[in-house]
Amino acid sequence: MPPNFALQRHCVAQVNVEARASGISCTAVTFTLIDGAFTSILGGGGIRAANPNTDTPPSYTVAADITLGVDQTWGVINNGAGLTTLLVSGPVQDGDIPLVSPRPVTDT
Repeated sequence: MPPNFALQRHCVAQVNVEARASGISCTAVTFTLIDGAFTSILGGGGIRAANPNTDTPPSYTVAADITLGVDQTWGVINNGAGLTTLLVSGPVQDGDIPLVSPRPVTDT
């Protein structure tokens, strides 16, 4: 099961060791994964960002280095008027080939 960041306040995590996870699930009010000295390696669970509130738009930010361990699907889910934003600003790599997200991804 992937780590789930589901707090009712802003949550910040920093990658200070090589972290391997099957995926990341975000359902906190806001969540930021900041860059440290190492890389997060994600498995097939990818990243899931879901809004737990119908009236508050949360923002989830991944600013850490990520390496994709396998093919994966990422998902962003709204909840009524509460739009959900997933911003990936750190480098995303598939082996030796870096992939870049050109803009924030918002489910509409």
